[in-house]
Parts: sequence; C-alpha cells; structure tokens
Amino acid sequence: MRKSILKRTIGIFGLFILPFLFLTCLDDLQLQEQQIISNEQYVEVSFSVNDSNARTVLPQVSLENVSSYKLFGGKIGETEIILLEFSKEQTSVSVEIMPGIWNFTLNAYNNNNEHILQGKILNRQINLTGSNSVSFSLGVISGGTGNIQITLNFPQEAGITRISSSGDIGTEDFNSIINNNLVYTKNNIASGDYFISFELFQGNVSRTVVSELVLVRNNLTSSKTITLAGDDLRPMLSGSISIIGTILVGETLNVNTSSLNGVGAISCQWKRNGTAITGATNSNYVITTADIGSTITVTVTRIGYIGDITSPQTAVVPALINNITFNSVSGDGNATQTTTLLTLTFNQSLTGLTADNIIFETTNIIGTITKGVLSGTGPSYTLPISGFSSGGSLTVTVVKSGYNISGSYSITINYYTPPLTGTIGITGTLQTG
Repeated sequence: MRKSILKRTIGIFGLFILPFLFLTCLDDLQLQEQQIISNEQYVEVSFSVNDSNARTVLPQVSLENVSSYKLFGGKIGETEIILLEFSKEQTSVSVEIMPGIWNFTLNAYNNNNEHILQGKILNRQINLTGSNSVSFSLGVISGGTGNIQITLNFPQEAGITRISSSGDIGTEDFNSIINNNLVYTKNNIASGDYFISFELFQGNVSRTVVSELVLVRNNLTSSKTITLAGDDLRPMLSGSISIIGTILVGETLNVNTSSLNGVGAISCQWKRNGTAITGATNSNYVITTADIGSTITVTVTRIGYIGDITSPQTAVVPALINNITFNSVSGDGNATQTTTLLTLTFNQSLTGLTADNIIFETTNIIGTITKGVLSGTGPSYTLPISGFSSGGSLTVTVVKSGYNISGSYSITINYYTPPLTGTIGITGTLQTG
C-alpha cells in the first residue's frame, strides 16, 4: 500500500518536473545558439556613390534628380531585400551582413519616392567570409588579377541589333547579336573597381543603357546575368533643347524641344543657377526679380524615354532699370473726334517702349479700346486710341520688362457723337383723315 502511494507520488511529481527540465534544457540550447551566432563573424559592406571625379554608378540619370537610394542585397538563390536606405547627401554608407555569396542592386528615387532608375550595379557571386570586408567605392585596389563576365539577355521583340560597351576598360562594339543575348567577358583584369556601361541599339535607335560597377578581386570572377524587359528597354532621350526669349525681368521664356527624339509628352523643370525653381514646371517661365544676377536653364524629360536633357544656360538676368517715373497722361478727345490722342510723359526715355506696354483700366466706357501706334522719342510719347462709344474714366499704367516704373494716372475720356445726316420725306394723300 505504501509502495503504491510512493509510486503515485513519484509519477505525479515526474509530470511536473519533466517539462521543467525540458524547458531548462531548451533555454540552454537557445543560449548556446545565441552564443554561436554572436561568435560568428560578420562582413562589413560599404558603398560610395561618387568618387573625386563625381562619377556616378547611375549615369543615365542626373544626380540632381535623385533624392534617395535603396541598396538591396541577397545571397545567391535568395530574394534580395533592402539592406540600406540613404539620402543622396550620404556619400558613404556601410552595413554588416552575414558571410556568404551575395548579389547587390542599387535603386534611385526622386522627391516623390518614384523609382526613377535601377542601377543593377555591383558584383555577383562574390564570396564574403567573416574575415574580410568589401567596399563598393570607386577607389582602385591593387594586387593580382581577376575576371569579369556579364551576360545580357533581352526579348526577341526588342530587336536589338548592336551593343556598345564603354567605361574604364575601354570601348567595344558588338555588331552581331545572336540568340538575343551578349556574354561580355574580360580576363586577367587588374584588381580594382571598374565602371562599365552597355548601350543597346535597335538599328540606330538607342533603346537603353545598363551600367555596372564591377569589383575585380584576385583569382575571382565577378559575374552577373541581366535580363531586360519592359521599362528596361525604353530608348534614351537624345537631341538638344534651347531657351527662346529676352533675358529681362518680366519677359516670358519658352523651351524649344523640336530637336528631341520621340513624340511622348514633355515635362519641364526650370532652374536658377542649376537649382530647381519651385513650381516652375510649365513649358514657359516668366523671369522674376529673384532671377536677377542668375542664369536660367531648363531640364526636360519625355514619357517613355530614359534620361533627361538640359538646355544651355542663358545670359545673366540683369538688374531692373530703376528711378523711372510715369509723370502724367493727358488726352485731346472731344465730341467732334473719332480718335483720342493720349500723351504720356516720363522723367526719362524708355528704350523699346510700345503700345503693348500701356495698360488700361476703364470705368463706364462702352466698347473695346483699340490702340494705335505709339510714337515719340521720349520722355514724351503719344498713343492714339479709338473704338469706344461712350465717355468715362481711363486709368493708365506702364509695365515694361527690365524696368521698374512707378506712377499711375486717370483721365476722363470724351467720345465722338456723329451728326445726323441724310434726308427724309412724307408719303400719303394730303386729305383730312
């Protein structure tokens, strides 16, 4: 009886103690696993966007259009994930990753977080161990030689007939494209960082540019396979643009895009001394006082095309000509005239003054005022006006590009009442009723 009770007690106790022992052992295993992980060496990977020559791994896009970057990475056979997000002001960044054979890709984004270009950069199948570090800067690393192999694949419908390579290893044309791919191979290349671009042509039309920043290490082959499709095969924007207009405050500038390739919609960004002007995204731009002392350019993009084109800069916008005073305005209109002659006087002459510079505001005047030809050599000018059918008040101001003109005047305008002319007669029978 006592033995049976003892066995039951031990059995019940075992039901509680065994899970406790299991959890204790599990904690020990997890602790050991954490110790193993903590003792495992990481690899530090650093990345630099520019070198001292402001060379970029993204040559298809202007750096001023880039707001931020995302650096993706993944081991061979695994999906690449975001390793780093950084702004364009961060010219050098780094991240620690686990050892293994890694791929890397850099994407660029604009201010609206739109993905504007995929760099498809860097090296494939580089074995990163816990005892080394890799820098994706553009500095040259000496010692030994390695190999490069880049495979470009593209769909048959792209019609690629020629590929041109350029960069740090020189230029080369591939005029015979077979099976819709190109295998670019360079052996015994000195260790270092190499910038390579591939431009794909359909006939004489550039369809896309692919850029690579390749790390060559001693006794290693830096290899990568690129499969192009969709937006990857957009043609490059090419040609030139120019700015049309007078460089004076108040003048309207227009962009001439007739020499660009393609037919897609155009987007513009006007710039002051190379810096984008907020809100200036139309095809024309009115010069303001903020532009004085600066040059103006415009950068154009086209839907369906890669890259952008920037115009040559204008001359420096001159300062306003100040101390111009509009002194008075008078008119000689009376009830016997069909045209009123206005006389405008200033404190000095104005070069290139025309009737378009004379601005009217009317009160109680019926009809549209028609301006004649402004005449005079200054500082006094005359302007004939006509077309109104009633008198009233006329306020006159003068606005001219490049001038700061003060003064505004109102006068009363008479109108011409034509005399009644012609003859009349009476018809009917001269008889009562």
